[in-house]
Amino acid sequence: ENTQFLKKIRKYIILLMLLVPEISAFPCHDILFARCSITKQSLPLHILALTPKRTDEVGLQYFQDRLQISAEDVNNIHRKLLFCPGKDRVKSSMDDVKDYLNLSDAQLRKMILTQPSIIGCDFDSNIKPTIDALQNILKLSDDELKKIVLRAPEIICLSFVGNIKPTLHSVKGDLKLTNEELRKMIIRLPVIICLSFDDKTKPTLDALRDYLKLSDDELRKIVMLLPSIISYNFDD
Repeated sequence: ENTQFLKKIRKYIILLMLLVPEISAFPCHDILFARCSITKQSLPLHILALTPKRTDEVGLQYFQDRLQISAEDVNNIHRKLLFCPGKDRVKSSMDDVKDYLNLSDAQLRKMILTQPSIIGCDFDSNIKPTIDALQNILKLSDDELKKIVLRAPEIICLSFVGNIKPTLHSVKGDLKLTNEELRKMIIRLPVIICLSFDDKTKPTLDALRDYLKLSDDELRKIVMLLPSIISYNFDD
């Protein structure tokens, strides 16, 4: 019983570190971590990236100057940014994303401010393979891909193999969609890709199906007509 309790506490502490990076500076954090068996090896890499040593001040200043944002704005997005790499990485990430998706300066600015962790991703090894694979599996035009990424920039930072492909496969299978129906749905509501199918999408679909006594075909038609229903919390 105590073991299960400590496991739960451990999980919540790791989650808290994502939301409040400053916890690592608390005087009691060493004792707390030791009691819950939390080590550097057990922490996700993106949590370890929250340390000041991983933030390059020159890169952060370039990021701030190029997007013309105030120091206050930088502080507001700091938890999304997680860490800031050097100037060269920041510049290349922004330039490559802008050129590849044919973005205007305003579109790039909006995208980066929405998902600033993009600047920490390598374009050739992370970003390009993800968006190329997405475009290929959904048969998207360049303009359709651009619109999807602008509406849901989080997609860029997801793993295609680990996140995007399994989500698309699960949504398609659960709703018995054709490839074209899946394509149309994602174009209309790209955030579906970013939702956990098991924790969010499937419970919503199952609850809607059961509550309204819908057949699979009726549910499919409703979701195709109103894809945003997938993102709703059924209990609310």
